[in-house]
Amino acid sequence: PFAAFWVPEALGGSGVLATVTAGLYVSWNGPRFISPATRLQGFFVWDMVVYLIEGVIFLLTGLQAQMIAARLPPGGWVQVAVAAAAVCGAVIVVRFAWVFAVAYLGRHALPGKWRAPLPRWRQVFVVAFTGVRGVVSLAAALSIPFLAAGGESFPQRDLVLLVTFAVILVTLVGQGLGFAPLIRGLGLVDEGRKEAAEAKLHEVAARVKSIDAALARLDQLEGAGLLPETVAALRRRNEDRRAYFLAACEDISEGKRALGSTELQLRFLDAERNSISDLYRRGEIDDDSRRRIERELDLEEARLRHAAESGASRV
Repeated sequence: PFAAFWVPEALGGSGVLATVTAGLYVSWNGPRFISPATRLQGFFVWDMVVYLIEGVIFLLTGLQAQMIAARLPPGGWVQVAVAAAAVCGAVIVVRFAWVFAVAYLGRHALPGKWRAPLPRWRQVFVVAFTGVRGVVSLAAALSIPFLAAGGESFPQRDLVLLVTFAVILVTLVGQGLGFAPLIRGLGLVDEGRKEAAEAKLHEVAARVKSIDAALARLDQLEGAGLLPETVAALRRRNEDRRAYFLAACEDISEGKRALGSTELQLRFLDAERNSISDLYRRGEIDDDSRRRIERELDLEEARLRHAAESGASRV
């Protein structure tokens, strides 16, 4: 992220947009060049890092807003209020115009690429309504230099910052708090649950296809010198996983939540963890062994809880 920001910034471009672009690229192509260990660390660490960074940015915002407000001339708040109202209105209106135009006119511009059915206006309205602004807008505003190219103060920098603060307040707080009532008022709650259930079915089907691919690869490797006992154990394990996901598909399609097996597996993990603790207290295993086993159990529990929570929250 630092390289993505400073190189374009030094060349006269936008470091913020370059960083966002680099993040999108890494998110899309990350599985090809990010190791599993790094992804596991990121899964537990990045939420906290993002939380701290956003907190620092909003803290800096408050400090700068106080200094800027103290420098405003008499009657300056009127100019700030007018500019903020104009920009907030423009941001919201442009968002609605763009989303509706893309939803209903984009298929004419790219007829061969547009396969989705024509959306209903209520769904498009919700997408247009969710154009909240936050930390990226703040980062863009705070990246404005204090001095322009000629050594003079950057024109209207304070006004830009205050207007950005106002846009974030209006969209993040105003539209954000109105999001849930809007969805209920448009009658999209049941449709959202239905879409979530369909998405979960596709997710489980993808898991089944991946297991089928693994079993096909096992068939190819069966005659490559592998022990028959090893092949049989791997096949049995993956066939059990496949049967579990197929049962989950049936439960989801019938409106059930297939969490019974997950809860049972979590209890098994608790029993294993308690047994390892007892063995460590009796001195039958050393501390390094205990930590390695506990890490494996923790990863397995995190995997189970992640799968169960994604299914429960979306269905």
